[in-house]
Amino acid sequence: MSARLGAAMLCAIALGCGGAAQGEVTGTRASEHVAGGEAAEACDRFASRLCDELGRGTEGCAATAQVSAWLPPAACSEALTQVDYAVERIQEQRADCREFSRRVCEEFGSGSPACVRVAQDMREIPPGTCGKLLDRYPELVAQVRKMLDLAKPLSDDVQATLTAGSPPSLGGAQASVTIVEFSDFQCPYCAMAAATTHSIHEKYGDRVRIVFRQFPLSFHQDAHLAAQAALAAHAQGKFWELHDLMFENQRALGRADLERYGKQAGLDMATFTAALDDGSMRKTVDTDLELGEQVRVKGTPTMFINGERVENPTDFDALVPTIDALLAQTDTAAAAPANPAAGPQKTPGQPAAN
Repeated sequence: MSARLGAAMLCAIALGCGGAAQGEVTGTRASEHVAGGEAAEACDRFASRLCDELGRGTEGCAATAQVSAWLPPAACSEALTQVDYAVERIQEQRADCREFSRRVCEEFGSGSPACVRVAQDMREIPPGTCGKLLDRYPELVAQVRKMLDLAKPLSDDVQATLTAGSPPSLGGAQASVTIVEFSDFQCPYCAMAAATTHSIHEKYGDRVRIVFRQFPLSFHQDAHLAAQAALAAHAQGKFWELHDLMFENQRALGRADLERYGKQAGLDMATFTAALDDGSMRKTVDTDLELGEQVRVKGTPTMFINGERVENPTDFDALVPTIDALLAQTDTAAAAPANPAAGPQKTPGQPAAN
């Protein structure tokens, strides 16, 4: 499920807990023990066994590993003989976690993404705290439903609406993979996403089409005019030149700044300033905002790849596997023997031919 239900979300909503321990603990720092041999290994095995129950990304696991690194190896050997007792205590404290998982799986189905995800993430919730999850079960279920709803892919018709007309874009018009990005020129994360989209274009060229839609947030006072300026530049075939300049200087997007960037981008300044004066691009920006609201864009940047909402649109390395998989599907379909009886085919995520 692309809108991920994770332990961090559950903690934040219901438990008020902070960040989990960084990274996973695979065992104690057994090498720090002066004594060697099986006795030293016992510390590592004891901590690893408890971390299996506590969750390897939890603070409890990290604390267990740290403490066992300080214990005499002989003490670890003795503790290892009684490790089942500690495991039983942890499992008793996890009874509420199991009940929470059972309810979620009953609510959404035993094979559902929500059931599978919660079953996995319960292992990262500190033992003894899942009672708070049960206390707020209705609220958490509502959050899960909302996330699942957001994770649903856009219909072909809606996807076609997002790419209709002549919005600013990179890549081939007939590309089998289409990315639609809703962005705000004052948003710092959007500047990161802008760098990501350029990297995608450099890697894939015409095989991937990137469509830019305006979504200036109301609390960014210069964002709407910057969006109008971008579209005025687009009308002169200079969108990406101004796009880059504004993201590079997003702390200075006042009217005078926009005109300065327009000159640097090589725009016809009389036409450009006239567009800013008469607000001729305002309606187009507002139309993009309406499109974003229709697909429940709540913040920027928001990105869709072939209609699937992207979880982290600023991370190029995270997007590459998704794009590669979609391109591989297209390549496989193109290489398959023709089947006249099957009728015309369409690429997954793309609008059907008219």
